[in-house]
Amino acid sequence: MDWSMWGAIGEISGGLAVVISLVYVGRQVRLGNALARAEAYRSVSTAMSQLTREWARDPLFVPVVREGILGGSAGIEAFSPDDQTRAILHLATAVRVFETVHRQVEAEILGPEAYDMLGGVMFRTQLFRDVWPHLHQAYAPDFAQFMEERFDLSPGGP
Repeated sequence: MDWSMWGAIGEISGGLAVVISLVYVGRQVRLGNALARAEAYRSVSTAMSQLTREWARDPLFVPVVREGILGGSAGIEAFSPDDQTRAILHLATAVRVFETVHRQVEAEILGPEAYDMLGGVMFRTQLFRDVWPHLHQAYAPDFAQFMEERFDLSPGGP
């Protein structure tokens, strides 16, 4: 074999090594993305679990959850001023978790099905409709608009 033959073998071997390396790197990137998605889901799930535990531990907030969120019929006026404040603070925390999900969906870390993780049930209650005007200014305008469109929270909505 002459030098040109060895050169050709070297080029083919080098090209094959590059292809194998690219396949390996691609697989590692996919694995990294899957791990990032799993961590994002875990993070949101943990945040909602902590929020739920806080709600359950607050005996004064249990009636608000039962009547305003789970039952969905009581508005803010059905509660004492202290319970109204609790409702605003607890729901603000839930919205902040939902905002995290929204930002992760926008960044394509999570898929749109992640919105279903929180169900949005509490964001469709009369209590939340009453509370939203107190909250919406605390969020970026694009997210507030997203919430208003997704849950029909605009002034004059149902």
